[in-house]
Amino acid sequence: MVSENKEKPQQEDAEQVEPYGTLSGRSKGNDSGSCALPEKERACETPHRPEENLSSHSDLITHERMNLEGTRYTCHECGKSFNGSSDLFTHQRIHRGKRPYTCPECGKRFNWSSALTTHRRIHTGEKPYACSECGKRFNQSSHLITHNRIHTGEKPYGCPECGKHFKRSSQLMTHRKIHMGEKPYGCPECGKRFIDSSSLISHQRIHTGETPYTCSECGTSASPHR
Repeated sequence: MVSENKEKPQQEDAEQVEPYGTLSGRSKGNDSGSCALPEKERACETPHRPEENLSSHSDLITHERMNLEGTRYTCHECGKSFNGSSDLFTHQRIHRGKRPYTCPECGKRFNWSSALTTHRRIHTGEKPYACSECGKRFNQSSHLITHNRIHTGEKPYGCPECGKHFKRSSQLMTHRKIHMGEKPYGCPECGKRFIDSSSLISHQRIHTGETPYTCSECGTSASPHR
């Protein structure tokens, strides 16, 4: 009887401690040895989803990260999250002010190598993106997209106050200052304020006397009054 009492605590401890390296969370009644993962973590195992072809071990790791919520890498500065730690590391250069890529022509520095590649086209004159409508070329794809709206008439940026639409987000931002009453650009001569820098430049010609616009018919010079 004494030996039986001594064996019971050992059996109870064995039930509580799992072998090292196994995953906890096994559901009762599941003797197959598979882990009861949360539904989102088992997304790639669902029968209605076809098995994806993964060509390498690194592809498998990347694929698993997309399905496991716990592998998201979050920036503690702004809260933005990424699938990979390398993506987070690259993003954090914005907050650290680190710019490791330098232009050999002018010395300007950039956070990303792609930004340096785009910048160098200023020096080389390369314009690889061409408009299919008029043939005009651009050094950035984003500039071509914006230009194409001239031909399509697309104005994707709408003002929530009045519904007016614009081709560029910067135009919408300038327009919204009308509703907010914001006039951040002030004339140093008379103190008059304006909603955009171009309006201030035109106004300052009153003080400088500059007349940059000349009539092609009579040669008279003029400046817009603001």
